[in-house]
Amino acid sequence: MTRRSYTDEQKQAALDAYAEHGPAEASRLTGVPTKTIASWARRTQTQMDATAPQRLRFATEIAALTADMKRAKIAEVMLDRLAESLDRLGDDAQANAAESRLINVLVEKQALLSGGATARVEHDVTDPQARLAAVHELKEAAARRAGLQADGETA
Repeated sequence: MTRRSYTDEQKQAALDAYAEHGPAEASRLTGVPTKTIASWARRTQTQMDATAPQRLRFATEIAALTADMKRAKIAEVMLDRLAESLDRLGDDAQANAAESRLINVLVEKQALLSGGATARVEHDVTDPQARLAAVHELKEAAARRAGLQADGETA
């Protein structure tokens, strides 16, 4: 493994970023490993800006919220796709088998995105009663979602 050397300008840029943003962000901005920047900061007694930890905490919270929003959007798209798949179920047993497999996958993935069980659970939507229950549940979810969207538009 070859040892990387840095110019004085690169070191100073990394230390400035460390002081303003903290070690992880300084590493991301400069390409210098976090441990290297932390070592330079100790040697030069460079301190992080007093507000850096709070900004880092806020940035972490924002990233988590953004990820939650993306998961929610994916779950919504999956519910829409699931409703479309249920509508396509008909009398053709071969087509129903393929559509049922798609429905099973969508139901499982949507449950995972919503914090549901992670164990594999089979959903038999070829059974007429199970299909009706699934359709009823989807209609309720769609009505709730439509109500939320309508509330959001009027706000």
